[in-house]
Amino acid sequence: MMRKTTILILAFLGCIPGINGQQSNRDVMEMPIDHEEVFVHYNTGFLIPGETLYYKFYCRNSRTKQLSTLSKVGYLELVDAEKNIIFKHKIALNDGHGQGDFFVPTSIASGNYKLIAYTRRMIVGPKEIFFEGNLSIVNPFQNEQQDLFSSSFSALKNTEANNLPTPSEQKSTHVAGRLEIQLENRLFEKRSNVNLVINHNSRNLTSTGVFSLSVRKIEDLEVVPRYTAQNYPSVINKRSIAFPVQLPELRGQLISGRILTNSMNEGDTGLNNKIVALSIPGDAFFLRLVKTNAMGRFTLNLENNDFVPRTFLQVLGEDRGKYTIVIDPDPSINYTSLEFEPLHLPVSFKDRIMEHSIYRQIENSYLEVKQDSLLWNGKSYPFYGVLPEVYHLDEFTRFKSLNEVFIEIVKMVRIRRMGGNPRLEIVGSFNEPTGANLIPLVMVDGVLLQDHSEIIDYDARKIKTIQVLREKYFMGPQVYRGIISFETIGGDFFDVMKKEFISDTEMVRPQQNKIYFSPSYQNLDYLQNRVPDFRLQLLWNPNFSLTNRATNVEFYTSDVPGEYEISIEGFTEDGTAVSLKEIIRVH
Repeated sequence: MMRKTTILILAFLGCIPGINGQQSNRDVMEMPIDHEEVFVHYNTGFLIPGETLYYKFYCRNSRTKQLSTLSKVGYLELVDAEKNIIFKHKIALNDGHGQGDFFVPTSIASGNYKLIAYTRRMIVGPKEIFFEGNLSIVNPFQNEQQDLFSSSFSALKNTEANNLPTPSEQKSTHVAGRLEIQLENRLFEKRSNVNLVINHNSRNLTSTGVFSLSVRKIEDLEVVPRYTAQNYPSVINKRSIAFPVQLPELRGQLISGRILTNSMNEGDTGLNNKIVALSIPGDAFFLRLVKTNAMGRFTLNLENNDFVPRTFLQVLGEDRGKYTIVIDPDPSINYTSLEFEPLHLPVSFKDRIMEHSIYRQIENSYLEVKQDSLLWNGKSYPFYGVLPEVYHLDEFTRFKSLNEVFIEIVKMVRIRRMGGNPRLEIVGSFNEPTGANLIPLVMVDGVLLQDHSEIIDYDARKIKTIQVLREKYFMGPQVYRGIISFETIGGDFFDVMKKEFISDTEMVRPQQNKIYFSPSYQNLDYLQNRVPDFRLQLLWNPNFSLTNRATNVEFYTSDVPGEYEISIEGFTEDGTAVSLKEIIRVH
């Protein structure tokens, strides 16, 4: 009961803007809520530019070891030896797991890197807890490689990661007698079908769970073995200085910030109870309004992850010019304690790396016919759904001015000028005495517009549709006299609108879920076509699940001979770690 109560308290606190006061920090940190830990299964520990790092993010309850249902967003970063962050990804977590990928650019330097993964929940309190993985990158396109290859190469220093078994030593065909990989044979020709079976021998359902499946060529270029779901540690950094609180992201992506006043006049209205509007354009555009606290702070959640990065924030009201909006940075970790070994490779590796690079360049030249697919979640709509009145202006006589459009096409909407400041009004269906004092919510290409004169002065021939709602609309702390939503033909009104009092920024959005390309040579025409196949990654399935006692998996080999590792990592419903490995050979 205590655990459920504390989760509800945190969820409630996450809804309160400006919870970041000192007393609130201490209260949040002392709540007896279960901690989390993270494991990341990634496809390889060695990459060159042009290749893709694929990964699966697992978030577990540290006490029960089951996948966590608390955090809805995870973070994964690639850090170099100088402690620079090469990329930072947000991962949408669904029942404790998510996925992502990173295309290695040609600008990246050769060296050893660290993959760091965590949730906000893991860095709340006096300690930072995170997953740390090793990754080596060699860039053959850079000239300064003299320190990379050495004829007097010696093994790296003994570290916990280096003492892990090699892929062939990690071979495992069962977990507690419940799961096993079964292959009819282990020798295959090029472009041939591989059919493996994962047997589920348990009489109960505890072997079902969430898993990721990788099939990749084994290369001794991977100088630092990777952790598995069964042997990964959690790195702990103790904090010695004050730190900002990080609220757990229990409902979705958390965005927080504050407003600052631009004036020191005594007549300023202050920072309390100001309304901040966040607009995200796109087909399914989004709007959220939130009030600030006495310190000018605000916090809001984005439950949906399918948004574009571009974001607009503004303070509502006639005095909006007095304020500046500052967004809090995403959570970060102190990397001063990270230790990196220099990357040294024997001279004999040069030819293999060059061959590796040639394979990748050929594959990339055929990306148009080997594309991944984005998972589609169905048709999406703006935050208000579908408004009852929709006017497609191409179906009517075109007029240059918006005033003519309202007179001839869109009835009961007018332009009213008060003191030289024109504004839009909706007429009718408002009988309440207070209705006359309200203004409509005006959206243009998904962005809230306070200065109505900008759309009034806009060339109406560039407007595609107008949607109208003639009833009161409640949006957070604000009440509007209906909605008027404009969509321009170019869909880029926010590029020409005045943004004097609007913060136009790009925010990191969670990775999109994908189905990764895997060819099928079952069709004879495809088998005999001229498209080369130099894949080293034969299969990557980040959402592999066991559906019955025997689950079949099919994939096809490529034109590259050698040994390939089949790797399944993940966790059963009861929290048992699974790490299955098998080796096949292509000749």
